[in-house]
This record gives sequence, structure tokens and C-alpha cells, in this order.
Amino acid sequence: MANKERLTPSWQLTPREKMWIENFRAHETPASLKLADDFVKLLNPNDEVLDIGCAFGRVANFLSIKREVSAIGVDINMAEIEWAKEFISKVNKGTNFQEMNGTQLTFPENKFDHVVMVGLLGGVELEVREDLFKEAHRVVKPGGKIAVAEFKINLDDSEQVKKYETDMAITGEWGSRIVKKGPKILFIAKHFTENELKEMFLNAGFESIELREQAIETEGIGDGIKKARQQITVWGTKPPIGH
Repeated sequence: MANKERLTPSWQLTPREKMWIENFRAHETPASLKLADDFVKLLNPNDEVLDIGCAFGRVANFLSIKREVSAIGVDINMAEIEWAKEFISKVNKGTNFQEMNGTQLTFPENKFDHVVMVGLLGGVELEVREDLFKEAHRVVKPGGKIAVAEFKINLDDSEQVKKYETDMAITGEWGSRIVKKGPKILFIAKHFTENELKEMFLNAGFESIELREQAIETEGIGDGIKKARQQITVWGTKPPIGH
């Protein structure tokens, strides 16, 4: 397992990224979001798929088994990467994991058939989201797809709306929630509208945007209450060269 001295990467971390590394180790990271089946079915055997913000490798492992793709996962948290190498890659040879910042990928342009980011955008700042999309666009092949899965803003729950309003005074962003366990702040989670996610894709140069909404049963991190929560999977295509 990871040496504590290696848990902090050499690159500069944002405040929200620091929260994740300080509060979550290996497979303790919350991991309930999933990619819509309609997107997963688009993946072909032997496709090379990059999972940015892979955490402990749950999604990369699933895609490798379900669609027989070659899945590479990257994350800033060395504890999670070492766990994934030890407990996933040794069993599933279709996966590979590397410590890497998703905004500073070391891969060449047009390398991957597809890129996925599951539960990543909601945990980082706006400027980080923009940089993640730029890098995803750079490394995915023309005609390839990028997909994200995130929680949807819930305007039907009055308590949730009140939480959005209260926390916005601190986060400065509508739809963001401060997630605590007792008095301790674990992380800041941004929930998205459909238009917010679509706009990120369009601004990054993707086209043919598709969206699927679904309810998933998951426990609240702070309260432990299990209930159905709405999530959205959005994917778009990188235009062919010369398009």
C-alpha cells in the first residue's frame, strides 16, 4: 500500500483536490455514479479507453470486463492508484493505472478511442473542469467520444434547494454542496443541470451531444440515508480532422 509520504503529488493541488487526498484513501472514495448503458454499448472490444479521475479503478475495471476494452485509469491520489494496481490490475490484465493529473496528461494527442470521467467534475473547481475538458479533447481520437456522469441538481427537494442556497455563500457556485461528516468537511460536491454539462462539451469543441438521465440508489455521504438520486450521463464526439 501507499507510503504516506507519497500521498501528496508533486504538482500543485487545488483546495478541493487537497480535500479528496486528505479525506479519502484507496477504496474508501465514494463511488456510486455510473455510465449510462447506452454509452457503454458504444464501446468496442480492444478500444483504448482513458478513465480520468479513476479513483480505485471501479469504472475502468467494469468497462474492461463488460466491453473487453483496454482501460487506463489516472488519478492524483497515489493511495487509490496503488490499491487499483494491487487489487485490480493483478487480476484484470485489461486495466492499467497511473498517478497523473487529468489537467496535465502526459499522453500524446489523439491516443485514445474514448475518454470517461465519472464523478470527477463535481468535485473540482470550475477552472479545473475546463482544463480537464481541454485535455480530454486533446488525447481522444477524432471521431472518439468523451463521457461524463454526474449528479443532477435537485430542485424538487426543498431541503436540498435550501442547502444549495446556504452553501453557495461559501462556494460561490449555485448547485454546490458542502459535504460533512459531523463537523468535518469531506469535500465540496457540485450538482449540474443538463445545460451546464452540455455547455462544457460545446465549449471544448465536441459535437453530437447526447444525454441520458437515470435514478441510482445510493447512500448520502454525510447522513448515510439510502435513497434514489438523479444522475446524468452526457457524451459528445470529437469532430473528424478537417471538419
